This record gives sequence, C-alpha cells and structure tokens, in this order.
Amino acid sequence: GKCSICSCSCYDECQDACPYDADDDADGDGICGDVDSCASDAENDADDDSTCGDIDSCPYDRDDDVDGDFVCRNVDSCPYDPENDADADSVCGDEDDCQYDAENDADADSTCGDTDSCPYDAENDADADSLCGDADSCPYDAENDADGDGICGNEEPDCAYDAENDADGDGQCAPDDLCPYDSDDDIDGDGICGDEDSCPLDPENDVDGDDICGNQDSCPTDFLNDRDGDGQCEDADPCPVDALDDVDSDDICDSVDSCVYDANNDADNDSVCANDEDCPWDAENDADADATCGDEDSCPYDPADDYDGDGKCADVDPCPFDPNNDLDSDGICHNSKCLDDPNAGCSAYLGAKLGECKTDGVCDVCSCTCYSECSDPCPNHELDDVDSDVICHDVDSCPWDAANDFDSDNLCEIEDSCAKDAENDADGDGACGEVDLCPYDADDDLDADDMCANVDSCANDANNDADDDLICGDIDSCPNDAENDADNDGVCGNKDNCPYDAENDSDNDGICGDDEDSGCETDPENDADGDNTCAPSDTCPYDAENDIDGDAICANEDSCPYDAENDADGDNICGSVDSCPYNAENDADGDGVCEAEDSCPLSNTDDSDGDGICDDVDSCAFDAENDADVDGLCNSYDCDQSSEPSYCSSYIVGIKDGYCIADGKCSICSCSCYDECQDACPYDADDDADGDGICGDVDSCASDAENDADDDSTCGDIDSCPYDRDDDVDGDFVCRNVDSCPYDPENDADADSVCGDEDDCQYDAENDADADSTCGDTDSCPYDAENDADADSLCGDADSCPYDAENDADGDGICGNEEPDCAYDAENDADGDGQCAPDDLCPYDSDDDIDGDGICGDEDSCPLDPENDVDGDDICGNQDSCPTDFLNDRDGDGQCEDADPCPVDALDDVDSDDICDSVDSCVYDANNDADNDSVCANDEDCPWDAENDADADATCGDEDSCPYDPADDYDGDGKCADVDPCPFDPNNDLDSDGICHNSKCLDDPNAGCSAYLGAKLGECKTDGVCDVCSCTCYSECSDPCPNHELDDVDSDVICHDVDSCPWDAANDFDSDNLCEIEDSCAKDAENDADGDGACGEVDLCPYDADDDLDADDMCANVDSCANDANNDADDDLICGDIDSCPNDAENDADNDGVCGNKDNCPYDAENDSDNDGICGDDEDSGCETDPENDADGDNTCAPSDTCPYDAENDIDGDAICANEDSCPYDAENDADGDNICGSVDSCPYNAENDADGDGVCEAEDSCPLSNTDDSDGDGICDDVDSCAFDAENDADVDGLCNSYDCDQSSEPSYCSSYIVGIKDGYCIADGKCSICS
Repeated sequence: GKCSICSCSCYDECQDACPYDADDDADGDGICGDVDSCASDAENDADDDSTCGDIDSCPYDRDDDVDGDFVCRNVDSCPYDPENDADADSVCGDEDDCQYDAENDADADSTCGDTDSCPYDAENDADADSLCGDADSCPYDAENDADGDGICGNEEPDCAYDAENDADGDGQCAPDDLCPYDSDDDIDGDGICGDEDSCPLDPENDVDGDDICGNQDSCPTDFLNDRDGDGQCEDADPCPVDALDDVDSDDICDSVDSCVYDANNDADNDSVCANDEDCPWDAENDADADATCGDEDSCPYDPADDYDGDGKCADVDPCPFDPNNDLDSDGICHNSKCLDDPNAGCSAYLGAKLGECKTDGVCDVCSCTCYSECSDPCPNHELDDVDSDVICHDVDSCPWDAANDFDSDNLCEIEDSCAKDAENDADGDGACGEVDLCPYDADDDLDADDMCANVDSCANDANNDADDDLICGDIDSCPNDAENDADNDGVCGNKDNCPYDAENDSDNDGICGDDEDSGCETDPENDADGDNTCAPSDTCPYDAENDIDGDAICANEDSCPYDAENDADGDNICGSVDSCPYNAENDADGDGVCEAEDSCPLSNTDDSDGDGICDDVDSCAFDAENDADVDGLCNSYDCDQSSEPSYCSSYIVGIKDGYCIADGKCSICSCSCYDECQDACPYDADDDADGDGICGDVDSCASDAENDADDDSTCGDIDSCPYDRDDDVDGDFVCRNVDSCPYDPENDADADSVCGDEDDCQYDAENDADADSTCGDTDSCPYDAENDADADSLCGDADSCPYDAENDADGDGICGNEEPDCAYDAENDADGDGQCAPDDLCPYDSDDDIDGDGICGDEDSCPLDPENDVDGDDICGNQDSCPTDFLNDRDGDGQCEDADPCPVDALDDVDSDDICDSVDSCVYDANNDADNDSVCANDEDCPWDAENDADADATCGDEDSCPYDPADDYDGDGKCADVDPCPFDPNNDLDSDGICHNSKCLDDPNAGCSAYLGAKLGECKTDGVCDVCSCTCYSECSDPCPNHELDDVDSDVICHDVDSCPWDAANDFDSDNLCEIEDSCAKDAENDADGDGACGEVDLCPYDADDDLDADDMCANVDSCANDANNDADDDLICGDIDSCPNDAENDADNDGVCGNKDNCPYDAENDSDNDGICGDDEDSGCETDPENDADGDNTCAPSDTCPYDAENDIDGDAICANEDSCPYDAENDADGDNICGSVDSCPYNAENDADGDGVCEAEDSCPLSNTDDSDGDGICDDVDSCAFDAENDADVDGLCNSYDCDQSSEPSYCSSYIVGIKDGYCIADGKCSICS
C-alpha cells in the first residue's frame, strides 16, 4: 500500500495494467475484467454451459448434475441415477431392472427381491403357510408334515395326521381309527383297545383282579380262587380262609378268632385266652403280684394294701409312707414308715447310684433305702430351707439370705442395697464399696486420668492443665496454647498456621501477613511480572510493560502486543510484522501489488486478451469473444506457457493426451491443450454434432449426417421413418423398408404367409378347413361341416356319438340311436324278463321281489321271508323254530324267549322271590341277604346283622344291647364302650379334665398290654392304649386328682381343689399373701417399690423409678442431680439438665445465646461481627464492625468512612474513591479515554494526543492523523487519501494514483527499502504507493 506514500519510488510498479478494470483481471486469466466473459473464473466456463465456474454448481459438468443427486457428472458414478446404484449391484438404477434388489430377482419370478414376499421362492409360498419355499420343509403342505413322520402331507393324503401311518394295518389311519394299534378294534366291546386291554376277550377285564381273565378263571369273581381249598368260591364260603371254619362254635371263623379254643374270647381283654391264664376276669392278672386277682383285690395296684393306713391305696396316695400326707404341702413327704420293693434294686442307691433317688424317681419304691434323701427335712414349712443355709425357714433370722447379713449392718440381703458394704455406697454413685473404682468419688474419675476427684487438681481435665497456664483444660479456651490465641483470630496457636497474623495469610501464598513485604499482603503471586507494583494496584499484573501498544489489552492476553489494531486484516500476522497489514491474503497472486491496489488480485497476468475479465476468472483467457458459440471451446489466438502448472505436460505426451476437454483443462493448460481445445466451428455450439463435416450454423440438417436420406423434406433425426418416403403408409408403426406386409396393418394376423390385404380368411390360418364356407375364426365347429348335427354342444369331429344327443346315456358302448329300446340300460335286460332298466324295478331278479318286502331277490338275504330274519339269528323266518327268539330257547326249557319268564334259567326261580336264578344274588334266600352284608342267609349265623356280631360276644347285633362292646358296658354307667368316654369309670371323668379315674379295668388280650410293663413302660398315653390296656396302664392313665379338672396344674404335688395357691408351684414364695398369678413380683415382698416395672430382686435401683436416669452410677434417692450425669459440672448450683449453660458458671455472660465455654468472644454479644479476629470488647471504639480497622489510617473506621481505602477521601470529588478511581486527581477520569489522566494529559480531550505530531490537538486539527494535513487540496486528509498527490484520486479506480508530486519528508524511514533493498518492486504488493509516495 505504498503507491501513494512512495509515489516516486513505486512509480513504474504502481501503473495500472487494466485501466478500466478495478479488479485488474481478478481471475488471473490474462483478460481484464471489463472484457472477460467470466471475470472471476480463470477457466471461463470450463464445461461450456454458459455459467461461469465461480457461480456454476458443477463447473465441469455441462448438464449440471442432471440426476439431481448433488454429485456432478464428472465425479458421479451413476450420472443418470439420483440414488447412485441404491442396491450396490454395480448396475446404475437407470439401467437396473431391479433398482433396489442387489440380486436382481434371484428366483426369476418377475418380482424384484425388495417387493417379493419370497425373494428366493419362484412360487411365492405355494402352500400359503407363511413360509417361503426355500425355507419351508414341506413347500406344498400348508401344515408342514402335521403328524411329524418326515413325510409331507401332500405325499400321504390318506394318513396326513397319522405319524405311524396305520400302525395296526387295519386300513384306518388315526385319528379316524379308534384303536390305532388294535386291528380288531376292541373285539370284546369294553371300550378298551386290544393293545391296552389286559383281557381282550373278557369285557369285565378280570373283575376279581386275580390276573386270570374271566374267560379262563374257575372262580371269576373270587380273587383267591377258593383259597382254603374247601370246594367253595369266596362269595359262597362262610369262612373263606378256614378249611374247618369255626372250631369253638363262637360264630367267629378260626382265622379271625382271637381265642380259637375260648368261646368267651379273653373276657378280661388281657390278650391271654382263658385256657392259658390264672385270672381270666382280671385283665392285669394280679397287677400288684400279691396273689389276689384284681377283680377281688381291695388295692389291686398296691401290694402292701395301704401300708401307712391312711385309707388311700399306694397307687393314689401322694405319700404312701406318710400318714399325714405332706403336712406342709411342699411336695416332699415326711415318711413315718418305709418299705422297699424287693424287685426295684434298691441296694444300688446305697452304692453306685447313691444320691440319685429323686433323679430316678424311686423315693416310693425304695422308701427305706432313700429315706434320708427323699424325706422332708423341714416338715413344718413348705419352703423348707429356701436359702440353703441349713436353717429351716420357720426358724431362720434371714430366711432368704444364705450369708445371714454378711456385712453385719443389721440388713438382710433382700433389704441391703450393698450386701457386702457396711457403708452402703458412701459416695452414692450406685456402685457398692467393694466394686467402686473411687468409693468416695461419685463421678468415678470423670476425666479418666487414674486420679479420683478427691485427690485430682483438675477433676474434669484428663491432661491436668497441659499448657501450664494455670487454667484447667475443661475451662481453658485454648487448652494447648499458653498464649491463648495471641492474634485473636479465634484459632488457638497450636492449630493456627499464622499464630501472629489475624487474617491468616489472606492471599493464600504460604507467607503469613506478618512476614509479607508491605503492599503485597493481598497479592498471592507477590508482583508476578516484577514491575515493582503488586496486585491489585498493578493494572497488568502479568505484563511488565503494562500494555505497551495502548490497546487496553495486557500483553499476556494480547494476541499482538505491539500492534494496537491487533492484526487488522485477520491473517494471523500482526501489523507490526505484516507486509500487507490491511490485506488478509498478502498479495495472493504474487504480482507485487497488495489487493487494495491490484486490479486482478488473484491473477499475476491480469487480463491477457484485454476483454476486461481477469485471467483467473476468464473462461477463454486468449479469446476476447470468450467462446462465442458457448460450446466450451475457446477460439484462442495465443496461450500462456509460463502460467501453466507442471502437470499440463501430461496432456501433450502422456496418460492424459486427448483428455483436455474431458478434464476441463483447456484454460489452465492453454498451451499444452492448444490443438485439442481449438474450436473447429467457432459459431456452432455443437461443433458439427452430426459429424458430416458441415458446421451446424451452415448445415441444412445439423443433427442428420445423411441429410434427409429418403428425400421427404424431413431430416432423419426427426423423421419417424428416415428411409421410407411414405412414412408407414399402413400405420402399423413399422416403416415400409422393414415391414413384411406394408399394406396390412396387422401384418398377416393368422400367420398363414398371406398378407391380410390378399387373404380370404384373414384370421383363419387353415382358411375354412371343413369347407362349409365359414372361416374358422367365426365357425362354431371349424372341422365339422354339419356343425354338431345332434345339437349336444359337441362338434362332430370330437363327438363319440355324433347323432346321439345323450352320447350313449347308459355307457354300454352302443350309441342311443343304435339301441332305441334299451338306451338307458347298460346291461340290456340282465335278468331276461323282457323289461329294460330303468322300467324294470328289479333288473337282476326275474321274479321281481316275490316276498314283497321291497327288496329285490338278488339283494334280499331271505328272499322268501318278508321279515328277513327278524330275530337276527341268521336263520330266515321260513326255516326258524323260534323266528322272534335270537337265542332259540337258550335254556332248553321248551319255551321261546318271548314266552319264557326266565329265558336263561332252566329251573326259572328256585326260591320263588320273583327273581330269576341267573340274576338272583341269593338263589336260595328269599330275603336276598336282608342285612346287606354280602352273605346270603343260608350261609350265615346272623342273617339280620350286617356286621355279624361285630364285637364277637356271641350275640348278633340285632339282639345285642351293646353291639360294639364285647364287655357290654363293663362299668355299668349305661353307656356302651364304643361311645363311653371312660369305659372303666362309672363317673365318666367327674372333673371333665379329659383323664378318666378308673374304678374298674379290663385289658384287651389282643392289645399286647404286657409290653407296657416292660420295654414300653410309661408309653401308654403316647401310644393311646389307656382304654384297651386299662389295667396294665392304670397308674399311668388314671386321674391322680379326680375331683378337679386341672389336677395339679402347678406341679407342686397338691391337687388343685386343696392347693392354697393352685397356680403357684412355690405357693407365695415372698410371703406377701399373694399367689404368683396375682403377685406382680413373686420374689419381691414390696412388689416393685419404685413402680418402674422391674421387681426388687432384679431392679438396679429398687427405690428409683428411672433407674439412675443420668447413668452416673447413683440412684435418684441418693443423687443430688438425678438427671445430670455430670452433677452440676460448672458448680453454679444449677443441675446440668436445667442449666442453660451446664459448663459455663457465668451462664452466657454476653447473652448472645452461646455459652462461654463455646463462645469465641464470651463478652462480645456480636461475636466479632467484623470477623477481624478481635472480639468487640477488645476493639477500638467505632471499629467494632470494620474488619480492617481503619485500613487507610484516616482515623475513621468503616462504615462511617465513605472511602475506607482512600486516606484523602475522593480528593477530585468524582464520587469514586482513589482505590477504585483510575484517575484519582481527574474528576473527568481521562475524558478522551487515552489511558492518560487529565491531570497529566497534554491533550486531555484528544485520545490520540496530537497523533500526527503537528502540535495541534485533535479538536483544533483539521487532519488530526496527518501532519501534512491535505497535500493535494482535495478535502481528504493525507492519512486517508488513497492518492495524496492526485486530486482526482485514481480516476479509473484501478488502485494506481496519477500523482503529480510526492512527499519525501513525511515518508517513514523504511520507505527507502522500496528504492534499493529487499522491498524494491513491492510497493504495490505491500500497498505502499501512498505512504511511500
């Protein structure tokens, strides 16, 4: 840009090559823009589509993307297919039959794969089962082998649903074959197929289940087939398993008779038959072995027969050797007599088992041997010696205290809070002296320093004044800091990073404020740029030169720190080093002229052909007419070898030879492609399109090389028949020169080689074959001259009977016209009766149904029997002895079925009960088993008792008072044993406790009761044999307390009805006259004195309902502060639970809601409100809310100080304090914004401060940026005048001035380099024509 400034030095360089083209051949094609057809297209419309390349969407595609796929033809793989081979089969869509099917109809069914339901199946799922043939296991079977036998249904139509294909070979397939594995199809008709029928010939299928089918079984309804071998089948044998039946005649078969030789069948039910025992009426057979049978023994279970003479037998006597029966009711007998059972092995309890009498429960049977162990040691009190101190309860001074007042404080253990401490917890902490860590310290060494409070100097401080400041740790604000927070910042010295800096290194630079340089206390980087000014006073803390180019951007953030305009042209080259600071492309075409002055900034040859179009955009750089015929070929007069790229040589000799036009290189490679790119027909855009050597602008048929060959005045390119002068005279769209029948539009329609215009039968190739004068195409019968003589719609040439309209109706091979009498009888009167069918009713019966039953003789099973064997016995009625009896008198009694009352019984009804013998359940019993026990009267002893003496007492049930009780109400209470809840207790469980009190007993001899005296002893109840073995189990099962249903519910060996505390086994253990069920504390005579729900014997504090609520080991009744574990820690006589400040004796002296022990400022209610680390009570007056305590030192603290950081308090009066005021002495604060305050600014209202240095400030300077002002007097200051010495200012606007003078004095020193130096010749390129004029 120096053409103006250096106008002399740059004179030659800055002259205008294209004086009428302001852009000086912008496209660099050597054609100035004012004459260039495409001023911005160096190739000047390379594709010759009349659209210049710079605006052409497809500069090398004449049709401009004809398929509209946004891909130009020269790079489009499928130029006529907008989808560019959508199916990727290498066939473009405009040539592809199946544009979206890469396999192009793989199954050849004329349906492309993308729309073909079955792309690989030409029949497209022939069986319509939604499976294509190529994937269908059975392509012609819609059910796809329904039976899964591997054979498709279409290949086995009869057995398509039978996987085994008629397995039984009976000609029926499943599912129609009811028995698919039985060829006889259930021959016995029992509904079970033969392959599954256990008895295929027995419809009842072995009804008795003996594995012998009925058709082969000697006893078909007897499973065991006469098991006792007495010649009687089961259903007729009274004792089917006994060959001798009933030996003792007790009507009980021997096999089920418990006593085969005892008619009474063990009357005492002891499982021993009368013939085998000594006591047949005593089920227990002298249970107590005293040689007296139970039915005669006064004490049947007591061999000593009430030894203590108290009127109670031993088996019900609670103390059989104590006539007073446990006087003190403590459950321990005090025996006055004794008797050892010689069979009990008592001697063992004097030796190996000594002391085990009670454990083994032998106190009664070995009463002598076990006397000392089992007898009551204290017979006069039920509690005996409850505390085990060998003193009976009734004479013991402390009956519940085994130690009998161990500490001799006259208090028994149950009343003594500390049974082993005579002082009873001297310090009242709830811990007795013998276990108390500090017996005289209620807090038990509260601070855990192993010193009890009575000897500890700091009882609440475990470290005992760790910092030795004579203040115990529990009240010391800084227990580990002897100076107690020297800087008053609320952080104790032992934890304070800066113990003498109240702001604690406020700038976080790791240097405490008391160690910082003055002024850098709030600058964490401590003057980072080293300019001796710390932040925040330093405006550019990281720029030591402090914005040297004055663009208000500090160097560390300034992209161009020495360029105030910061790369004005945006080319990433700062103005201070940019050759063309206002040209981003920096002389793009390299012609030495910067863009602002370059007429063609992108072409270094500017406009070669002078057509006003720069060479870089000129389609024909050497053709001033720029391809006049617009055919893409220039009519060039010259070329520019120097500007060609090196690759152009390949278009002369090489792989690109002949591709100049195809590649669009005619302009770029103008010399290399000169010959190929010359326009042979410069005024014919198509360049002789038909190639007949005549250019289109002078060719009569420009697109027809033969120039109207048929001479019909229509050029061949638009002539429908270019070689047919008449142009298809018959109008069949076939030109005459190729038309086989030029005058027949249908071209021999019947293909008989005779054209229609000469053919008598144009549409009949045989030309009336039957010669009936009717052409075949209109003849109803073209091969029948008579045209269907019999009118049966069959032409004679195809009619088997041409003169018989019914065509041999009876199908006997003789046409009807040849057999007029039997035309409808195929057999022609088969029975020879002179009548033909259909007039003969019986065509095969010459007698024509002689018996008149409507069935012709040839089909009648009984031709002489009109009823045709009505009984179905295969004997016709005219020959049958019983014509209506199928079985023909089957019982042989001379009576046919319809007259025989019992047709299958020769004797009919033997017992005259009107039931035929064959269906009579009891042939010889007229009442037919009246009791329904399946035994007929003639075969049983109790015909009216269905259970046949169920209890086996020899009395049939219909006569037995107790049919299910063999002893017939043994206890005589009017209830039979089967309904008697207690069959041996006439009172039937008087106390209703579910336990009978038997007065009689009877063992069932079949119940094996003897086992309950041996191996199963004690298991009667478990096994449920208390009734059947009532004698053997008497002692175990009988009710010990018959007068009360609860017996001895508390197990204290006292029956409920005589027990003072029937629910309390201990019988009022604490002697408070309350039994356990009523006694809330059964072992506490005071019954929870403090009412806390815990009884005295387990209550930590029996007289303190809260049980030491504060957990200080002192019960409330001895605790001065019952709810304060620390017991008034601050000694202010207020317990901690109600003390607002339990650890502050002054109770929040400053009333700020924070107790003194937690208050950083205990005497400052606002707690250092300004957060300066100094409590208000220690602050200077007036500075309590100023955290910086008069920062500017003007003796006025904030908030009273309007400028707390300005000691002069806004001296310039602009309402901005000096610490925030950019110009503290300039009330207008740099009015011109030049970063120089008015108080020191030479031109306070001129930001540039006399920028041009002419001594005149901007407000008065007509040209403030030019010290020469306006040299050429054109009213434009030199600094903005493009031609400072050209008053017309580049009249042709080509960027070159017509200067009359220059100003050497105003040129910068670097201008000299444009005369002699590295810049010589670069004035225009660098834009210096004006500056270096």
